[in-house]
Amino acid sequence: MLLTSLLPATHLAQDVHNKLKLLISKARRPAMLAVPLTAAAGSSGIGSGGCAAAGPPCLQGIHLQQYVEQLVPLLPALQRHLTTALSAIKDPPEGDYSVLLDGLPGASNPSVTALFGTPAAQRVVEAVSSAHALAMACLQTFTLLLSCGKELPGPLIQAVLTSLAPQEQAAPAAHQQQQAQKVLVRTFTACRHHSCLRSGCSNLQLELAVLSLLKGITALAASRGYAPELQSRMGAKISEQADKLLQESWQQQASEEAEEETSTPGFSWKGQSVAIAQLLSLLISYAPDPSDKLLALVKDVLPAVPGKVAAKQQLDPAGGCAALCSATFTTWYKVVFEELCSCWSKLVKEGEAIIAAAAREADGSSSSKGKRRKQQLQTNSQGIPDWDEQQVGQLVGHAGRCCEAFAAIVTLTKQHTARNGVLAAAVKHGTSYVDGMLKAIPLLKVLYESGFHREVVELVPAVQKGTRLLQMICTEGKARGAGSLVSYGPAAKKTLESFVFAMKAFCLEMGDGDSFWMGNLKHRDMAGNCVASQMYPAADHDDDEEEQDEEDTGMDEVKATDGDAEAEGSAAYWTHTTGSQPA
Repeated sequence: MLLTSLLPATHLAQDVHNKLKLLISKARRPAMLAVPLTAAAGSSGIGSGGCAAAGPPCLQGIHLQQYVEQLVPLLPALQRHLTTALSAIKDPPEGDYSVLLDGLPGASNPSVTALFGTPAAQRVVEAVSSAHALAMACLQTFTLLLSCGKELPGPLIQAVLTSLAPQEQAAPAAHQQQQAQKVLVRTFTACRHHSCLRSGCSNLQLELAVLSLLKGITALAASRGYAPELQSRMGAKISEQADKLLQESWQQQASEEAEEETSTPGFSWKGQSVAIAQLLSLLISYAPDPSDKLLALVKDVLPAVPGKVAAKQQLDPAGGCAALCSATFTTWYKVVFEELCSCWSKLVKEGEAIIAAAAREADGSSSSKGKRRKQQLQTNSQGIPDWDEQQVGQLVGHAGRCCEAFAAIVTLTKQHTARNGVLAAAVKHGTSYVDGMLKAIPLLKVLYESGFHREVVELVPAVQKGTRLLQMICTEGKARGAGSLVSYGPAAKKTLESFVFAMKAFCLEMGDGDSFWMGNLKHRDMAGNCVASQMYPAADHDDDEEEQDEEDTGMDEVKATDGDAEAEGSAAYWTHTTGSQPA
C-alpha cells in the first residue's frame, strides 16, 4: 500500500469534491437565481460563508459538464486511491504516524518532526483516520457524479461507472446496451465490497457513504429502464445492508483501555436522528415488499420499547436493533409512519396506472393521459377489460398490510401516552394516511366492482381501529393543552369526519348500505375516560418525555373502554358486520 499518498490524496480528493458540489449547485439553480461565480466581491473561495455561488477563480467560466470532462481521465486514479484507503481501514498498518510521512518532501525536517510529535498532531495524522477521510471524499465524489444523470450526457455517466467497475474487454457496438447494463451490475457488486463493517475499524459515516453510492447506482438503473427484477435485487441488497447497520452497536471501535485514557464515552445512537432516518428509509423503501417490512416493524420491533424506563436504561437496545432504544423511539416512530404514508401513496398510484393501462387497451389507444385517466377512475369498472389478476391481487394484499400497519402503529400510542412527540406524530401522519384513503376511494370503487369485494371491505375496518384512537389523542391533546397536539387537532378532526361520510357514501353507492351504522361519538382521553367536549380543567403536564405520570391506567382498562364504546354504538365510524346491526 502506498500509505504516503494518503495525506496528499485526501487533500486533493476533498478539493475535487468541494468544487464538484459547487458546480452541481450552480447547475441546478433556477436561471432567475443564477449568480456568476465571481459575483461576490471579497469572497474567500469555497468555504466562504458570504455568497453561496462564490467560488475559486479557477472555476470562472467553467460549467459542470466541462469540469466533469476534465475530471474523467482522473477517475481511475481516484478509484485507486479509494482502494488504498479501504485497504488501510480493513487491514490497519502497524506503526505510528511516520508510516504516512516516510518519503514525503520535507518530512525529515526537524521542525516538521517536532510538530508531528505532539499529541494533537498525532490524533489527526493517523493511518486509519486519514484513510477514512480519503475514502469519504472519494465515495462522495463518485456519488455526486452519478446523481447528475439529468445534467450530464450518458457517455460521461458511463465513464464514471466504468471507472468504478472491474475492467473487462469491451463488447461489439451492436451490444452496447447489454454491455452498459453489465457494467452497471459489475459496478454495484464492486461497490458493495467497499463496506468495511467486518473489519471492526469502520464507522457509521463511512458505511452511510457506501450506501449512498449504491443508492445512486440503483437510481441510475431505474432511470435507464432496466428490468424490474434487476432493480429489485439491487434494492434488496441495500435494504439488507441498512438492516445490518441498524443492528450494529459500533462499540468495537473503542477499547476499554482507550476509553480509560481519553475519558470520552463511546458511540451512542442517541443524537443520530439523521442517520437513523436515512437507514430506516433505505430499509423500508428498498425492501422486496415494503408493506410487509412496515408491518413487521410496527408489530414485532417497535412494541419492544417499553413505555416507562429508568433513566439508566434509556440507551438499552430493544427489538434486536442497537439503534432502537427508549431515547430513539420517537425518531423511529416518526420515520416509520412517514414511510407508511409514502408506501400507501405509491400503491394508489400503481393501482391507478394499472386501471389506466387497462382502459387504454380497451379503447385501443395508448395516447390517453391526464383527464382521461381521472375520468376512467371516476366511472364504474364494467367497461374495464380483464387485467392481470395476480398483479392486482398483490396490490390489494399490499394495501391490506398497509392498513393493518396503520392500525398497529396508532395503537402504539397507548404504550407511550407520556410522549407528546409520539402523539403529535401519530396525529400528523395519521391525518395524512386517512387523507390518502380518501383519495383512493375511486380506486377502491373500481376494485370493489371488479371482484375484490371482500378485500376492499376489510380495508376500512382496519383503518377504523386507528381513526378512533386518533380522535382520543386529539381530545387528550386539548385536555393537556400541549401545543404540538392542539395545532394538528382541527385538521385531523375535519379529515376524520370526512372519512366517516365518505365511507357512508361508498357503502350506499356500492349497494351495501346495511353494513354501515353511525352513532354519537363520546369524547374520551387516552385512559378511556369520558371528558367534556368544550371545557377542560387546568392541568399541569410537563412536555418533557423524561418525566412521566406515576399513575398507570393500564392497557386492560383502555381496551375495555373501547369495547364499551362499540357496544354503546357511540363510535362515529362505519363497521362492516357479518350479522345483525347493533342496537
